Amino acid sequence: MLGLKALFRQDVPKWIGIAGLCVFLCCAGCVLAVYIGDMAAAPPINVQETDLIGVWKATYRPREIACLYSCKVKDVVITETLTLRADKTYEQRIVEGDTLVHYIEDRRWYIERVASNSVWLHLDGGRFYPIEIRYLCWCDFWRHGATPPVSCETEYQPRGETSMMDRAYHQLSFNISKEVILSIYRPLFSKEVFLEYRLGDPNVSCDIRFHHLDTTRGSEK
Repeated sequence: MLGLKALFRQDVPKWIGIAGLCVFLCCAGCVLAVYIGDMAAAPPINVQETDLIGVWKATYRPREIACLYSCKVKDVVITETLTLRADKTYEQRIVEGDTLVHYIEDRRWYIERVASNSVWLHLDGGRFYPIEIRYLCWCDFWRHGATPPVSCETEYQPRGETSMMDRAYHQLSFNISKEVILSIYRPLFSKEVFLEYRLGDPNVSCDIRFHHLDTTRGSEK
């Protein structure tokens, strides 16, 4: 017994070193896991304007963008198409069911780099249709639970300043009456790029994702 105690006393520095190494490896592993998680959620976006030229398409329904609100607005498929041209002009077409509700062309588009993992597409004069649908759902939610805000009784289209937050938690403000913005997203280790309407924060977000179409084959890239 005494021999074991003596051996333990002799090896105390060794055990302390091993324990310290284990603690260091555990901490390093946790930091690395958090870093990899953040990189996967919001990786650096190396995209050029030429990568965005072409036709982009998204489909969504009112109930999909209502998020936390119950929505009694007519459930219909909405198809939104963006055509970004090389001359920095664009075309926006929004079809609700079989009805064309919005069409605009020859307006300016450009990208803004906020950070390496935060890049935005600006569409001057574009229409932020999903937020209009969500606003209707929001008003409908209030009508069934409490007295709705006055704005719900006087108008059904949000106006003025609003904001959007991307996957990297960068929030960008813009004026709905003047433009619409979309977050540009490229998944980690992927060559594919997406345009996204971000409705809500990254933890409770109702995303609308645009896919880049291969116009030569009429399919997604």
